[in-house]
Amino acid sequence: MKATVSAAPVSAGPPHTGIPLWRTAAALWPDLSGQAGPAILRFAGDDFMERLHETLAEGGGGLRDLVAANETWRGPAPGGRLKLYQPVHGRFYLVAAALVCPRLWYPDKRIDASKRESAFFVLRRQAAGGTELAWVPEGQGGSWRPAPVGGLAESEQRLPLFAITYQEVSGPRRLLAGLVPVSAREAYEGGRARPPAAPRPGDPMGAVTDTRLGPLMAVVGGLQALRAAASQGHGAAGQRRESLFFALIELGAWLKEQLPKVRAADSGLGTRQAALLARLMKKDGFATGRTWLDALKTADTPGTGAASDAAASGGAEPPPVAGMSGAAIEAAIAALGVELPGPPGPTQVDPAQTTFFTEAAAAFTEAVPATAREAAAVSDLQGPGVYVLRCAYERPRCPDRLTLSPPSQPFTLAPFHDPDAPYRSTRIPTPGDVSLAGLRKHPKSVAVTVSRQLRAQLERIQNVRLADLDSGNVPDAPQVSLGMVCQLSIPIITICALILLMIIVGLLNIVFWWLPFFKICLPTVEAE
Repeated sequence: MKATVSAAPVSAGPPHTGIPLWRTAAALWPDLSGQAGPAILRFAGDDFMERLHETLAEGGGGLRDLVAANETWRGPAPGGRLKLYQPVHGRFYLVAAALVCPRLWYPDKRIDASKRESAFFVLRRQAAGGTELAWVPEGQGGSWRPAPVGGLAESEQRLPLFAITYQEVSGPRRLLAGLVPVSAREAYEGGRARPPAAPRPGDPMGAVTDTRLGPLMAVVGGLQALRAAASQGHGAAGQRRESLFFALIELGAWLKEQLPKVRAADSGLGTRQAALLARLMKKDGFATGRTWLDALKTADTPGTGAASDAAASGGAEPPPVAGMSGAAIEAAIAALGVELPGPPGPTQVDPAQTTFFTEAAAAFTEAVPATAREAAAVSDLQGPGVYVLRCAYERPRCPDRLTLSPPSQPFTLAPFHDPDAPYRSTRIPTPGDVSLAGLRKHPKSVAVTVSRQLRAQLERIQNVRLADLDSGNVPDAPQVSLGMVCQLSIPIITICALILLMIIVGLLNIVFWWLPFFKICLPTVEAE
């Protein structure tokens, strides 16, 4: 199969842009071009891993037939919410995705474990207002906590992904897949909603929990790389000036969207916004006689883009960066202070040190009001949960240390006793050793679960006679708030044998009419 990419091409951007992307499995791109999130594959059998390997060995084209769709024991049921059934129903589900680089044809991204990079997926529960709740294990159970947009909740459960490399016509491809824990449904449904955990004190990246800060991190990381290239003389001078120009465009666009009052230098700003504005208006911060705010406004002036196009073809360079030397570029970026807090180590920036990023994140937190996710209800969750899956790629040593995928198709989890569940073939062997000692070896753990609704109906007809049914004189169901679990201390095979014996004895009694003779008491004569 040839993996033709039908998704929208990657837009041209500054040279420093290289954040990995999550996409659905590469073999599904021609069919699911609009789905960037991971796909859910359905397998009807315990040999799901063998089937997956066989499908990938044939080029991966058969994955489209494995994409999960709604079904019941009657067969496929198009439409409606996708429901995932448990292994006891004979169903297994895998989440499938591809981690790619933002380049032509989306090549696979290499995960370097030596740099503590990892890939995993998380299970999220959807709540009111589009809020996502993250599952946090606690002892034998767990709780649901509001998940930060674009980030992970504190101690959120990480489910493993495994990689499988297969061959397509266009070359080798890698699929990342993981088993969806449907059998843990009772724990997920019984979890309570909790308020978000308090951020760790002194965490320099604690503010990076909102996806709206992602573009700012990319710009700051690019400026860091540009400063290093300028100080070491890497790249052509024109390329460095063009990179700085694109960084100005991106930074100005982020400020205009998220902090418009700071971008316009309005009065009446909050304390943190005023501190950020003061950094941008620092005298000679960008060049002699110019501030970073001046450079941002110049780069955003109509017609500057045309100048940039002219620069690409050998014409005049954009006014903000025209003629800047490598030393001037390095000095301008150093004056702005674009250091990002890094992983623990000798190069880590002091969390107490104020940088452009920390001030911009603080100003963003001050200016942007709390969203519905931060005010998620802490009451018990009602009704069956609706879930989504997200894949995550973490690299602690990079500024953009977490890449979270779009959500998968929403789904629900089927309970153990689901009337719509598909069935698997069940074989109950009779015991070979029918001696008392042999029968005692079988487990005595048969339990019959009676739901609250069924118990109410049983209570309703407990004293009803056939005549009452004919006349319609049946009382209403009583209010019963609890179900029952009837535990039996005999093996299920013994129950089946007793039922079968009663049926056979009844049939023999009809034919031979010999059963009453078991009740005749005959006199005996005792010897003297």
